[in-house]
Parts: sequence; structure tokens; C-alpha cells
Amino acid sequence: MLKAVNQLGKEFLLMDFSIQQISHLRSTENFLCPICKEGVLVKAGAKVVPHFAHKPHSMCVNASTGEGNYHERGKIHLFKWFKSQGYNVALEAYIPEINQRPDIFLTINKRKIAIEYQCCRISPEMMLARTRGYKRYGIIPIWILGGNRLNRKRTNTSSFSSFDQLFFHQFQSNSPMSVYYYCPDAKQFSIFQNPYPISKTKMIGTFDFYPIQFINFPQLLNLQNNFSPNVLLDIWLKEKHSFRKRPHYIIKASRAYSFHQYLYLRGYHASLLPSIIHLPIPNLSPNEEPYSWQARWVIEHLLPLPLGERINVIDSPTMRYPLLNKQPKPQLAYARLLTKIGLLKHIQGNIFEKRREVQFPRTLHDGIKQDEELIKLLKSTIKEQLESEE
Repeated sequence: MLKAVNQLGKEFLLMDFSIQQISHLRSTENFLCPICKEGVLVKAGAKVVPHFAHKPHSMCVNASTGEGNYHERGKIHLFKWFKSQGYNVALEAYIPEINQRPDIFLTINKRKIAIEYQCCRISPEMMLARTRGYKRYGIIPIWILGGNRLNRKRTNTSSFSSFDQLFFHQFQSNSPMSVYYYCPDAKQFSIFQNPYPISKTKMIGTFDFYPIQFINFPQLLNLQNNFSPNVLLDIWLKEKHSFRKRPHYIIKASRAYSFHQYLYLRGYHASLLPSIIHLPIPNLSPNEEPYSWQARWVIEHLLPLPLGERINVIDSPTMRYPLLNKQPKPQLAYARLLTKIGLLKHIQGNIFEKRREVQFPRTLHDGIKQDEELIKLLKSTIKEQLESEE
């Protein structure tokens, strides 16, 4: 931590002192943690951001969250960035009502905002407890991940653990889902938006990168790098081809084996599934791959449904995301996508009517061809929709 108090309760921020002054303070002052009042150690050196650290075996809740020099530098950068914009900002301000100490605390007009800068993994329970604590006290929580947690795979692809998926933000119902990173080495923000899962951990989306001196706080929160439908569908067509051509040998203990067994017991094979299975749905997916839940939904609900009959599409979320304005409804989004190709007709609310039978390819070649035709149809219908809205 960057801030501590002496025995008289006076606050000390080591970043405000020179190495010589810190050396003098170390020999003349006894520093305490502002929360637990335990004695803390002064840490300073040529390659270390001056900070305080709890002694070994401390029971303080803040003793287990130290994240090292990378974290401290990033926290200082962000603090100075907010301060340079004229905000009422405090570093490591303690909020006794909820026994929490955000990395940075902002007051903008009458809004209170807690900025948490997270560079290492903590338990999901701790993240959720902190977030709920802020919300309960009327404070808006914003989590910025360290750039060391960014796991970019390709131009539009990144990998997210189920833990990292908790940090997607959505401030309004019509704004994109976004996760924010800051790297103190590059002095740069990275923003990933518009997640479309292709597996439990990999997502297709849009990236933006901004040096910290070229963006302000409102701009950061209001970024909307919308995915071009054509770009998304071109990427997805490659993903669908890859999915059909994957090797059939699968390790028995894997999730893929369970999925293939599910298909096999019902007389289906992954390479010969209908093209409507494994389509891009904006969502987060910590529990199941999109091709898996879409296949189950089609096989269990859509195939048995007679033509002209109606279905009530109900999502049963297995996980809630604390920073989203509205929780994802992937099955409802999937049903709406199927209306664009005429398979379903939207009646009202969650009610849809089956208008066409699902077509299965007979060969791998047929499957690839059907994928291409479906993507072409989606491009055409989305283009017509955009033109009608102009």
C-alpha cells in the first residue's frame, strides 16, 4: 500500500518524499496501517516504488492484496491521471462504513466512484464482496485490470478466464460490454469490447489502445468501438470451418468428449451439425462453449417443435456479472438471430414461432457450403436492416 499513518494519525504518502527523506522517516516514525492499526514496514529502493507493507503473518484484510511494484506504479499513474483532469481524487481512501479501501476514490459532482486496479488474481468471492460493498453504499465501482492480465491471441481474439470475465462493465443497457486494462510499462490503456465467445475462454471482440496522455476519463468510459457485422461474420466463418474440421479423437476426461458423447447418443456428429449451430452471440461464457449450448437448445427444443408451433425462450443464467447494467440472455439473442434467416418468427416478448425446418448437411463438404451460404444470408439481412434504419 502507498499510504500509512503515524502514531498521531497523520497520513504519509511515500511517493511525496525523496529516498533521503524516506530513510529519515524510517528511523524516526512508527507507521501503522490505516485500517487494522498494525505496524507496517517501509519499502523503498532504486527499483521499487516506495510503499508500505504489512509484516509477515498479518491478519489484516489488506495484507493479502499486495501486488508488487507493477501494481504500485500503475496505481500512481492512474492517480496522477485523474488529478490532472481536475477531479476530487484520493489515493487509498479508507471508507469505514464498509471497511474498504479502494485504490483510488473519486467524487464527480455528487457521484462517488471507487477505482480498483487489479493486477493479480484474487478469489471471485473477494471481488464480488468488494463490488457489492461499494454498491451498497452508493459508490460506483470501476475495475481496471493490469496490462499483465491481457491475453491477446490475434487481432480480434483474446482469452479470458472465468475470473477475468467478471470484470466486464456495461454502464447503460445500450452500451457495449467492456473490460479495461492499464499497463504502467507501456503507459497505455487497452479496452476490449463486444465479446463473442468461441469457447469457454476465447472471445472475438474489438480492441482499442490509447496512451494515457491522449485520453481522459469520460472518453475512456464512453468508447463504443462497434464491431462491423461483415468483419465479425468473416471471422466467424473461419471459426465454423475450423469447428467442422477438428480431429475426431478426443480425450475422455475433456468437456469436448462429453459434448461429442451427447451428440453420438442422439445420432449426430459435430462435423454434420446444421449451420445454425455455432453462431456469434454477444455473451459471456464461463460454463459452456457456444456450440455446445446452441446444439443442445436446437436438439432439445427446436427440432421437436412442429412447424407453426410457438416456443417460449427463457434464459436461466448460471452466473451473474456484477458490473453489467443488464445480464446477458444468450438464448433469447440466439432466437432473435434465427429470425433474421427466417427460421423463427418473433411473436412478442420471449415468444417465437417455428417457420422452417432445420436442415442437416449430408457431408462435410455440404456443411462447409451451407456455412458459407448462411453467413452470406446474414450479411445481406443485416445490411438491409442497417439501410432501413438510415
